[in-house]
Amino acid sequence: MGYIAETKWHKKQPTQKWLNANGFKYSKDYSDKESDAYIYIFPVHKYKLMSLLECVIVVYLDNGDVIVKIQDSKTKESYPQFSYDSQGNHKNFIEKIEKIILEEFSRLGIKEVNDKVRLKKKIQYSKFTKTFTYHCPTCGVELNKKVKECDECEQPLFVPTKEELESAKKEVYIHE
Repeated sequence: MGYIAETKWHKKQPTQKWLNANGFKYSKDYSDKESDAYIYIFPVHKYKLMSLLECVIVVYLDNGDVIVKIQDSKTKESYPQFSYDSQGNHKNFIEKIEKIILEEFSRLGIKEVNDKVRLKKKIQYSKFTKTFTYHCPTCGVELNKKVKECDECEQPLFVPTKEELESAKKEVYIHE
């Protein structure tokens, strides 16, 4: 899968006025009782002056969630290679499309969402051995000092700062 297809995206606090001013149109197809959706369509691949593939960006007004879809400009059918073939014959082509989409995301202020919030490792200092031990705050597994993700639960982790290590010598645990 390509980077854009496998990543979650978000627009912070979208308003109907902002969406309309930036070319988004209300979409009955993507809207439901709970939330209104707005779509923005732009070409990502042309032949001569004719658009062959277009990107559809869907932004939900209530929470700012974003959906990205590539479709055939004529038939409006989904372009499956965008979602499934980032390593095969279409890799360079998909990368060009993704570059165009990322430029548009930048213009529109659409950002990548990190599903898992990075947590600080639990730090314990042993006065007897004068060593630190690190534990995942989610599952409790002991960790290597330099690891940035728990192998057990795949929780992203922050590496502790020098100040946190110094305060760990005074306290038993540090965590958020």
